Amino acid sequence: MNLKTRYRYCCDDYVKAFAEWMGFSLDYFWVSNNAGTVLFISDYYIDFEDVRLVVDNAIPPDTFMEWYDYCELCVHQDVPDINLRTWCKLTKNKQKSIIKALQRDESD
Repeated sequence: MNLKTRYRYCCDDYVKAFAEWMGFSLDYFWVSNNAGTVLFISDYYIDFEDVRLVVDNAIPPDTFMEWYDYCELCVHQDVPDINLRTWCKLTKNKQKSIIKALQRDESD
């Protein structure tokens, strides 16, 4: 088995672990069929680095989903977002205050 094939299997193993952890179905694909980049799973586009971060650090599914929702708010308001690694370092209160501020701005 060549290196490229082994890499694909490794990426797919991460996706399987991620899907199981998150409670997602295993119906997924790699965007542009390019393993290890952007994954489409359960109606979400997810960077593979975030998949690895969740799996390697057992980031709770609710923390990941709150961060994902936060990122969507940022996109809609054209403001930069905080990456998942940094988001996980914030306290829950700080995360909630950031989301509330964005939601308040969105309703204005």
